[in-house]
Amino acid sequence: MRHEIFLYAVLGLAVMMTSCADDLTEEGVSRALASERKAAMADLRYSLRFDIPDDRDSSVEATETVRFRMEKKSRVIMDMKGVNVHSVEVNGITCTPDIRNGHLILPGKFFSKGDNSVNIVFTAGEQSLNRREKFLYTLLVPDRARTLFPCFDQPDLKARYTLSLTVPEGWTAVSNAPVR
Repeated sequence: MRHEIFLYAVLGLAVMMTSCADDLTEEGVSRALASERKAAMADLRYSLRFDIPDDRDSSVEATETVRFRMEKKSRVIMDMKGVNVHSVEVNGITCTPDIRNGHLILPGKFFSKGDNSVNIVFTAGEQSLNRREKFLYTLLVPDRARTLFPCFDQPDLKARYTLSLTVPEGWTAVSNAPVR
């Protein structure tokens, strides 16, 4: 009887360890995921390009290049929700990501210690696109950037970005960043 209880306890612990082993890819950004990314990444930069169609019912096609420095080689987990990813390249190599639970999971074998880049072609998510007849705006309050493009959506990972827009004729593009 004692051995059976011990065996069940060990099996229960093994099941718990297995189910918690990849808690970094659960829905949302856990403290563990945020801490791991903050410790592993530096000098984060985004180059974003969005093609805004005149028809507000048409999709917004987009591309991004994310550059960062890694302290050690590991997988990279980006956040996204409602974004349709078409293709991904990591350091110039085509990669098939694991997409689950609101994350774009990129295998560590594509990354190296030091500088890395990720190129993504995607259709922007609609949740943060506030569309009207002759204009569109976004309000990327906390936890909303991921609903527009794949990113590291946590407040302690500051990034520099460049934004390029193709807008319908007659529209004026406005941003809260300087024009270059």
